[in-house]
Amino acid sequence: MNPKRGVNAYKQADVLTASKETILLMLYEGAIRFVRSGIEALEAGKIEERSKQFLRAQDIITELRCTLVFKAAKDIAENLERLYEYATDRLIQANINHSAASAREALKVLEELHSTWSEAISLLKKEKENEAKNATSNPAENK
Repeated sequence: MNPKRGVNAYKQADVLTASKETILLMLYEGAIRFVRSGIEALEAGKIEERSKQFLRAQDIITELRCTLVFKAAKDIAENLERLYEYATDRLIQANINHSAASAREALKVLEELHSTWSEAISLLKKEKENEAKNATSNPAENK
């Protein structure tokens, strides 16, 4: 068996069984990884690789934009949309103008969003764990 195929199958299973929250973080991590790779390619003068990596990051950002739910939290969705639009614009400018500075601006936005979501997800998990703990330690209160 090809080891690379086994790793790909494992990664695919990981994605298919992951929670929505985990997939969100994985998307950010992928976009961050592609922007970093694009910056490295840009600085090494690898034009085709730079474009490929920035486009992959833009594809992920587009996917993130498609997940926005304006009915549930209009203000948050609008703010996220503006941030995604800004990051996409910075990557386009980085690609057109061979600008690592523009790419770093997009990277900063993505890293901040990843950090914020990661923290929010951790807090939510702790809250759910505490609720579950309280429900099992005080069963009479839950009736």
